[in-house]
Amino acid sequence: MKKSILLLLTLVLTFSVGCSSSKEENISLYQRGLDLINEIDYIAENEEIVKLIYSDEYSLALCQKIGAYDYGEPKAVYEIENLLDVIYNFVENESNVNLQQEAKDIMRKKTVNSFTSLINAQNGAKDLAVASILSKGSAFKNNMTGNTKTYLYTFEQSEYKFIVTFVSESKGVVSAEANIIINDEFNKLDKIEDFKSYLDKANFNDVNLVEVTK
Repeated sequence: MKKSILLLLTLVLTFSVGCSSSKEENISLYQRGLDLINEIDYIAENEEIVKLIYSDEYSLALCQKIGAYDYGEPKAVYEIENLLDVIYNFVENESNVNLQQEAKDIMRKKTVNSFTSLINAQNGAKDLAVASILSKGSAFKNNMTGNTKTYLYTFEQSEYKFIVTFVSESKGVVSAEANIIINDEFNKLDKIEDFKSYLDKANFNDVNLVEVTK
């Protein structure tokens, strides 16, 4: 019981940091995503936090491996365009349900985040469990155009990729959530053409990838 309570408190303290609102003005989506990724890195490399969450050697070793890499500067960042529309179309076609705009607005953040879970699930339950913990969110000021944007971050010094979802809320506030990708096949990809080919094979053939700069 004591361990369960300690774990709960640790999770609340750890993840509430990333869910707070930022007072910084005009911070870019690119930078906010990178900040969240480095917060995930902090969790992964912090042995005390990890041991409170996991007890099995596999998960501990995986977190240690993830935390050992450098996420200071991305190799490349891509926006995955049309991802939300592609997912909605798939859901409507498979379920024969016409989603109303109000329902789409409610579902949009969880819908895009389910995309990363789908990729991570292909690596098995243990990796999916680790990936589900290594996520981070925040809200900040930004005059983002459009309702939702999805960025894919790649790094020269790490095999792991990250997907960050940005959702426009109200009054110039954007919520962001970063998720690590733990998928052996996906992590071997390097060029924009490789990612597009992977998504095509996964029936996300209508999405487009565009490189994002600072």
